[in-house]
Amino acid sequence: MRWSLEEEKRLPLIEGVNRYCDRHPEIIPILVDRLSWEEDSLGKLLRHLTKFAIQSPLTSERADFIYKLTCYRKRLLLSNLKRMGNEVH
Repeated sequence: MRWSLEEEKRLPLIEGVNRYCDRHPEIIPILVDRLSWEEDSLGKLLRHLTKFAIQSPLTSERADFIYKLTCYRKRLLLSNLKRMGNEVH
């Protein structure tokens, strides 16, 4: 994502969320709530998606990668958002 149309450089995920939350701190509790899903639910969904017999199926290896990366980013975001929320109050 880019912060503005004029910027050429894309922002890393955490930096983009930080900037947005700095401008709109009221969004922090909403984002924390939305990121409070169970990681097992994602794993079950991804395993289910590997069972479709389609032209380009989702492999178990790819599903594992998606799971690990998504959960890692979720934890990073939650940790960062909670820290930012504590700074606001």
